[in-house]
Amino acid sequence: MLKALKAKTDKLKPWQWFCLLYLGGFIGVAILSQVMNLAILLFI
Repeated sequence: MLKALKAKTDKLKPWQWFCLLYLGGFIGVAILSQVMNLAILLFI
């Protein structure tokens, strides 16, 4: 499973990596903001 995933990621072009990182960062920020909102609501 991991080897197949690595083979796939090795075939990625630089712009595809950029898109993946951009998407991952966007999703990460979205999740983080949701968690922060929950934390703020809980502590107030």
